[in-house]
Amino acid sequence: MKTTTSVTRSFIFLFVLCLAACKKDNNSSQSAVASLSFKANGTLYTWGGSTSDTSSTVTAIYRDASGLYSLGGIDLRNNGYNKLSFDITSSALQTTVYAHKGAGKTGQIGECTLGTLSNSTNYWNSAVDDSISVTITSVDNGYFNGTFKGSITRNGGTEKLSITDGQFQRLKIINE
Repeated sequence: MKTTTSVTRSFIFLFVLCLAACKKDNNSSQSAVASLSFKANGTLYTWGGSTSDTSSTVTAIYRDASGLYSLGGIDLRNNGYNKLSFDITSSALQTTVYAHKGAGKTGQIGECTLGTLSNSTNYWNSAVDDSISVTITSVDNGYFNGTFKGSITRNGGTEKLSITDGQFQRLKIINE
């Protein structure tokens, strides 16, 4: 009988230990690192996603003084200067598609700079057929996830930059 009680206690102890080990961590969403990735004319760019990237990359949804938002990021690793900014013309964010087509909008709605600090190329929405789209797919405790794409023109030229496969994870709103 003593052996049966000891085995039963051991089983109960192991069962409780397993349950404790499987407990959901309610703070796991706050510990993940923001990330942003996209292809520009087929070349993959990835910013964030690990704590080692956070000192030289910044990704966020920025809110300006007028209350409008933009999806953005900057990467300064390895003497690079890569920047992306797509405006979201809305005063409140929700899970939906935000799209812009053509030039002539008030302000600059889409911009991407690629290169190094001494030699970079800037693209923005300057042609009638330029377009950008940002889709917010989910919001989790104030963190935004989604996709984006666009076609914008080189500053002062006609060369197009095709931005495809854009994804963002765990972006927080930052007030400018």
